[in-house]
Amino acid sequence: MNHGSKIFSGLLLVLSTALAGATSSSSFQIFENFNDYTPLQFLTEHPSWTTTDGWENNGVVSPDGYPDQGNAGYIGQGAPGPTPTLPVNLNRSISYDQSQNLVSLRWVQTLANPNPDDGIRDTFGWAVKDTLGRTLASIKFANGEFPNSDQTAAYNTKVEVYRGDWSGQNLTGSNPQQAIGLFDRGGPTVFEIAIHTTGHYFSLGIAETGGNYDTTGSFNFINLVDNAPVNYSGDFQVGSLTALWGLEHPLPLSNEDAAGDPYMVGDNNVYLHTGAGGNLMMFDNLAISATRATAIPEPSSLALLGIGSLMLLGFRKSRKA
Repeated sequence: MNHGSKIFSGLLLVLSTALAGATSSSSFQIFENFNDYTPLQFLTEHPSWTTTDGWENNGVVSPDGYPDQGNAGYIGQGAPGPTPTLPVNLNRSISYDQSQNLVSLRWVQTLANPNPDDGIRDTFGWAVKDTLGRTLASIKFANGEFPNSDQTAAYNTKVEVYRGDWSGQNLTGSNPQQAIGLFDRGGPTVFEIAIHTTGHYFSLGIAETGGNYDTTGSFNFINLVDNAPVNYSGDFQVGSLTALWGLEHPLPLSNEDAAGDPYMVGDNNVYLHTGAGGNLMMFDNLAISATRATAIPEPSSLALLGIGSLMLLGFRKSRKA
């Protein structure tokens, strides 16, 4: 084998390795689109969802969240229920073939404020847990005024990604491409988190919907986090996706409702915030893809393919010379 053939064979090996880790987005299957819900039905009235805190007054289905796209789920202020409305953690169990080791979850969501803009925001996010209830990764939408990396624009929402729960390691705070994690409330955005259960790492990407809410389709994802480690060294199984709602700003505490009755969690009397930021997180078309893979596909595979093509082109030109 001559020198040129060796180079050509090496390039083929590099390209085949890059493509081997890629999986097709067509493998995504929607497992929750909320169209079988009644409008204004609580999510916790549906057997697929549970709450981790016992409160069921929030987490409802809206018939007009995405125009002409069917029902959508949302949590946050504005849902009917006791006064005050309370933060909830809505837990959706994940079912898939557990012989697969690359589990990708995808959904479309928007943040909104149905009330006059008072500058107060709640905190929303997602957590991915294993079958033992341990939090593998969390996503938080921080509120404020955030300039992009070149100081040319400001946004009111920033995506933050954590190893473990929100008190864990923040993986996006020093991201030099932080601007891609900034967006304004009110516009639908697609999120995808891919977790490798035997490689013990995960990636998170976001993309504009372009008006398309079918999350099984193709999107131009930009990764916020590539192959970040999870907390657990042993093999694990992805168990659930949890929608989180918390209060962003401290507000007055009370242990009585409007009728003077105490708030109770089980047999315990508790104090609760007497208000919230008046905004909500709406989400739709949760989808899952579970495949057997050796690596999480990322944009670098496509970049490698382009580099290989350029090298092959240069090799052909050198042969002609």
